Amino acid sequence: AGSMTTVRRMDHSSEGGVLCLTHYVKGNSSLLLAATRHGNIHAHDLRQRGPSWTLSPEARRGVPGCVCAGTDRCWLAVGTSRGCFGVYDTRFLTDVLWWRHPSRGPVHSLQAFEAERLLAAGGGVL
Repeated sequence: AGSMTTVRRMDHSSEGGVLCLTHYVKGNSSLLLAATRHGNIHAHDLRQRGPSWTLSPEARRGVPGCVCAGTDRCWLAVGTSRGCFGVYDTRFLTDVLWWRHPSRGPVHSLQAFEAERLLAAGGGVL
């Protein structure tokens, strides 16, 4: 059995803790995305100190509960506690599109597949 090594310590306790972690590789970057209870999404490049960038979706859309990177790594999708879906362009760090599922139930899981397709699971109460 191999041993475990701490690569980076991140403290998001001032933001209520982390709800979701996602890792992806883009070019020479190894990014760890952390969505917090206060609604921010932090990207940490594991090769550098400190966060690389932070996205702050509007509070009216709900708290991000899941995040996934697109298959081309140029976009990421966010699912929230209020049934909203958002797509961000990671090249320009801007939101491109937001919509809400008619049920308004929380989004629990997102998975990108193929070129530009997204699969989501949700429902129930957080």
